[in-house]
Amino acid sequence: MRDRAWSVIRRVVPRRLRDLALALTTGRSIAPLRDYVAILRLQRHEQLDAEEKPVRVRLKPLGGLGVDLRPGTADAQVVLTTFYGQYHVPPGDIEPQVIWDLGSNLGLTVAHFALLFPDARITGVEAQPELAELARSNIATWSDRCSIVEGAVWSVDGEIDFVGDHGHEDGARVATSSEQSDFRHRVRAYALSTLLAAEETVDFLKVDIEGGEQILFTENTAWATRVRCLKVEIHEPYTLEECERDLQALGFMTESAPTPFGACVVARR
Repeated sequence: MRDRAWSVIRRVVPRRLRDLALALTTGRSIAPLRDYVAILRLQRHEQLDAEEKPVRVRLKPLGGLGVDLRPGTADAQVVLTTFYGQYHVPPGDIEPQVIWDLGSNLGLTVAHFALLFPDARITGVEAQPELAELARSNIATWSDRCSIVEGAVWSVDGEIDFVGDHGHEDGARVATSSEQSDFRHRVRAYALSTLLAAEETVDFLKVDIEGGEQILFTENTAWATRVRCLKVEIHEPYTLEECERDLQALGFMTESAPTPFGACVVARR
């Protein structure tokens, strides 16, 4: 019922109002009151100086661990969207020992996986250099079994242009040839088959790579035989139907659900 309601809200309510609703409905369950107020203030990124030092807030879903969030960025919004519905979490009937997190952003999902699965080894992949550095800091508590690879997930190894907009860094993406944006990075690109080359089995793969999922599921797909279960957030213009079709062609069974941010597909062997 909640997912159906959010599907309607996403179609008819402007993003700014959806952000406010998320803040009001999730904040106090995410952080102690003082830290929640700090998150709300940071969320008003257009009124803050991006040169200010990061702000440390404690997060209840991470057992009270303090993480650093940057003023003038989308970091506070990432906290709310990560822990609102916890759509990154694997299905409840699996206990993963090896997790790969594609699009780890601040490292919050890597940290949450580490807390939920104390015996798991987790690797995050993040293309934006500043975010990769911040993610390493935010997962330092679990550095013995968690790591961050700096680079973009793509169909082949090499280099690609990665672009984004200030205040919406969570939507940074692989650039088209004529795309205009606030920042552009030339980043290392890795085929997923390269990243997973040393893994015999990946129990869970989280995919949130801002539009790169279509090429991941249709080109250079030898990695698929090593993955037992994955969860993917779909981004336009890729559709839910196309994603399920492509994953089924790779031998997965799929199920899907709407979220406040689009659609989520779970695929299993």
